[in-house]
Amino acid sequence: MGPCQKRQDTDEHFELLRAARDRFNAGGPKRLRHTLAPLAFAALRLVRTIKEGTADSKKADGACKTVLQWIHGVAAQLAEVPAAEIALQLYLQAAHAASEVACLELIAYEFFEQAFILYEEAIPDSKAEVTALQSIVGVLHRCRVFTAESRDTLVHKATGYSAKLLKKPDQCRAVCACSHLFWQELPAEEEGDDVAEGVQPPVRDADNVMVCLKRALKIANSAQQQLAVVLKGDHTTPVMLFVEILNHYLFYFEQGNPSITTSVLQSLLELVANEMANENCQKDEALLAFYNSTRNHIAIQKDKGDELAQKFSSLQL
Repeated sequence: MGPCQKRQDTDEHFELLRAARDRFNAGGPKRLRHTLAPLAFAALRLVRTIKEGTADSKKADGACKTVLQWIHGVAAQLAEVPAAEIALQLYLQAAHAASEVACLELIAYEFFEQAFILYEEAIPDSKAEVTALQSIVGVLHRCRVFTAESRDTLVHKATGYSAKLLKKPDQCRAVCACSHLFWQELPAEEEGDDVAEGVQPPVRDADNVMVCLKRALKIANSAQQQLAVVLKGDHTTPVMLFVEILNHYLFYFEQGNPSITTSVLQSLLELVANEMANENCQKDEALLAFYNSTRNHIAIQKDKGDELAQKFSSLQL
């Protein structure tokens, strides 16, 4: 199939999606929350088809912009239904497509902006806020089209929201998740010099990773103090948070983050071991299994006999 035929097929596909939307609009808001989203996700697949199947990059960019702008309209319509949580997820998936498929920074940024607006104004409760923020952080972590200034603005907003969550355990976990916004892994297919045009190098900001992890520890400590007063120290949630934070430290240690030194990690291991000695922690089967699994992971790394094993060799369990 020649490029002209492919272009004609994608044009016809897009026209069908537009016609379907016009038809579905007659169904009313109760149906739109179910019918619009599949159309938008079909359009997202079309963006990839256009980008990969159009030889002329300018034509491909123009066609991708047209489809993405249409998706933007669909998401805005869903937000008015109202179906804010569906619309937010659609904005995020469109942002990822604009970034990683079409390499269109301004459009990707606009989608994130709209997602943030929905998060601030239309997410109904604290539980939904946690889920939405997890999605925002997860998608933003995978986007590499943004210049430093644009990315810093988006990351600052996401980290700011994490500190405003209602419950301290949710705050702690969100701050840990935000630490990954400052540390992107290099995809295996890009281990050489073959990086797509418009794609930025992965972010590796060791200092800000450490800032997030230290903040998470402070929040976990604060949660422990609060629960000690209210529940007389019988609750193991803060200790679970300490084990989760330890796992984040281990991840960055294995990734070669220079801020996570052996001495830093050893201090945290001793802190967690001291907390786990509590009788209530020993009775919590889920917590105990998680902690033992973490210790087993460290022991396995020490026995591997490779370069990473040398880093783990000085850690005392």
